[in-house]
This record gives sequence, C-alpha cells and structure tokens, in this order.
Amino acid sequence: MLYATKYGALLLCVTASLMAQIPFTARQGIGAAKEFVGTTNTPSALGTSIFPPGTAATGRSLMWMYAFMLNDQVVGVQVIQPTNGSFQASSLSTPDTSTLPIYINAVPLPEDLIDSDSAMAIFTANDVYRQWTGRHSAGQVLLMAGRMRDQGPLPLGTPAWVFSATDIGNTSELWCWCKYDGSMSGCQMMEQGGYPFSAHDGLEFAQGAANTTEQPCLIGTAGAAHPDTNGLSPAWVYVFPSGDSVVAVYTQGLAPGIFHATNVPLDDTSSNDMPFYVRATAFQSGWINSTAAMERMRQTEAYRMLIEEFYLDTTTAMLFGGRARPQLAYVGVSEGTAIWLFTAIGVRDANTAQLVCWCNMENTTTPFANCLRILNSAVDRATGTILVLAPNPTTDGAIMQTNDGQPIEQVTVYDVHGRVQLVPLLSYGSTAWLDVQYLSSGTYSVVVKAGGRFYRQPLNVVR
Repeated sequence: MLYATKYGALLLCVTASLMAQIPFTARQGIGAAKEFVGTTNTPSALGTSIFPPGTAATGRSLMWMYAFMLNDQVVGVQVIQPTNGSFQASSLSTPDTSTLPIYINAVPLPEDLIDSDSAMAIFTANDVYRQWTGRHSAGQVLLMAGRMRDQGPLPLGTPAWVFSATDIGNTSELWCWCKYDGSMSGCQMMEQGGYPFSAHDGLEFAQGAANTTEQPCLIGTAGAAHPDTNGLSPAWVYVFPSGDSVVAVYTQGLAPGIFHATNVPLDDTSSNDMPFYVRATAFQSGWINSTAAMERMRQTEAYRMLIEEFYLDTTTAMLFGGRARPQLAYVGVSEGTAIWLFTAIGVRDANTAQLVCWCNMENTTTPFANCLRILNSAVDRATGTILVLAPNPTTDGAIMQTNDGQPIEQVTVYDVHGRVQLVPLLSYGSTAWLDVQYLSSGTYSVVVKAGGRFYRQPLNVVR
C-alpha cells in the first residue's frame, strides 16, 4: 500500500519555486479553490504530498490539491500562498488515483471536516506513529481527506483523513486514519516483508480473529513468509477446529505486538503430499512455541554437524506444527503425534541437501528432537564468486564485496550455535556494509548469496 509513492505523480506540476511559499492548512486554502472553479460546494477530496522541512507533523503544506465534482466531472485545483493571507489557485490535471485509499470522484466532504492540523495532532499522538518516526526518516509523505474505498480500515464511503509515509529506503510504510470528525482513529506500520514474530506471540490475536478460544490443530508459515532459524516469521497461518470443519487465519506482523489477520479458505489437504492432518484435534495448551521448538532442534548433533558443512538458504525454509499423517513415518513418529517440522535447503559448493528437523509439540514422557540430511543434487561447478570481507577482525562493521561484479542478493549472520543474528545491512550491488556494533565478541559465520550461489566467511568481532 505505498500510496505516497504512487501519488507522487501529482508533483509533476509543482516547481521548485514553492520553497519560497508560506505553508498553510487545508481549510485555509479551500476558499481560493472554490472561487477558482466557481462553486460553493466543499471538495470531494483534498490532499498534499509536499511538506517543507520540519512542518510535516503540523498539517501545514506549501501546496494543497482539491478535487471537486462538477457536472459529473472531476475538476482539480492546486492552491499556494505566495504571501501571507494571499492565496493563488490554478488548474490541476487529475491523474489516475485508483491506488489511493480514498475516492476522488465522490460526493462532497462534510462541511465540518476537521482541518489538516487537527488530523495531524491526532496522528502524532498515536504510539505507532511515534514508534515509526523514531526509527525511520520519512522519504515521501501524503496527507489527504476523502471517502474511504473498501480496502481501507473504515467502512466504505466513510469521509476520513488518511496519512501515509514511506521511509527514505522505501522499506517501511506508516499510515494513519481518522473519521472526518476526528473519531475512530488508528495507525499501523508495515516493514518490508512484515515484522517477524513467534507463533506463540500471534496466537491470541489469531484466536480473536477466528472468534474461538480453542488451540489450533495446524499451524505453519505460508506463501512468501519464511521462518528464520530462531523460529520467527513475518506471517503464520493458524488452523482452528470448528465443528466438522476448520477456520484458517492468516496473521501478519506489522510491528511489535501489532498484527493483521485475514480469514483464508483452506485447500483440500488430504493428498499424500500433506504430512499433517488438517481436521484434527486441537493441540495441548501452552505448546504453540516456535522459538522453543527451533532452539531444541538447533541443539541436536545432526543439526550442528549439518550447518558446519552446509549453508542454510532460509528463503526456502518452512516450519509447521501438526499431527503426523502416515507419510511422516520416515522420521520415526507415530501417526497422530503432534510435532514441529522444519525444512530448509542446505548448499555447499556443488551440492545441495534437504534439511529436515522435528521435535515433539506436546508434553510427553519421552520428548524427542532430531534432524536428518537428504542429499538432493549436484549443481553446476561454474567458477565461484570470490568474496572479500574486511576488516576482519572488526569492532563496528565490515565491507563485503564480490570481485566479479555479482550482486549480493542475501546476507545471513550465524553465531556459533547456528542462531540467526539480526544485523543491519546496507547493500549496493556487489558491495555491502555489515553493521556489527551490536554483536558480542566472538566468531560468527557470514553467509552471502551472490550469483545464485552461497559463500561463507568467518567474521571475528572484538570488543
């Protein structure tokens, strides 16, 4: 929902001379806009995507754009304030706004629509807004009012204010909303790919979305959401028993403790490809813990030996919890046993291998955890990319570079126990900067994917 990015086309008609203008609120410019188009009606939509430095949070802008419905046609007007109290309006061609959360071609907004500064006062007081702005530098911002589309957080047609911002790197988005009178407000943020969380942390929210207090009977990662080796994923699917059927809830992490849930249809999973029963009894309470499960699997000798030999491609990883079908007999568990199952592809030079790990999911007198490696195939032995990692040892950071120009696609840092470490990374083609100032002293494995292949280099951090 990068509305601010797509709405940026409206800036084509704005010149650099705006920097000499005086910021003003949306209501202050409405009179000039009405007079220009010859109407007494309020606009059907209004907005701005330009904020002078330091004024974004005030709801004042160098220019406001207004849309009026006249004779079934949208008429666009832009207004600036060259001198204090003197406004200048001009025609504005209306681009495609189908990506916006509001309608442009709608009935007029209410006369008592709160002003832009009042809307921003509501948004800036929101904890999510404060969290996002404390961690990100806004690159593009948009503040607009109109009637909500059906994909918005408010009912279809509700007149509302909406604020949207993307960070400079276009990796995170914030958007806030409130009704035209300032009520029913909220904010949410979206990191690129979602915010990773454990299956346990999202369980209560998923139960609320499914309107149940039952434990799930199946849980797992899905689609493009992949878990890391700590058992965290940006999204989980929880399947709850519901009479003779099931309710599946796709839950995505937006920020710490903030989730978004959607009920999703569940395909027929009775084929032999599905290792778990879907329509099964609920799990025992308190055992939906993906991080604890991965911790147990990482401690097995088979896991430790494998990661010493192979590089795990976590973009292929999947983590599921369920009751075993007969197809899982090869891992040595009885049919109906509740287990966690982790799979990922390991890569080493010319070889690939499937890693399969499992552990019990419920209380038992005979707990178990194990892993096995299944050699899959050999890959092309083309000349590999040579990776430079320096300085090494390091205190604050290290530069990575491929000497043949292959772009760096992915970087993963593991500690000596095979746990993924969350390390800030700046990547520019074949060069990347790894920020390790938050890591403790010790030896880490840096696994880099470049040119479709994986390369490992040890990195020593010294404090």
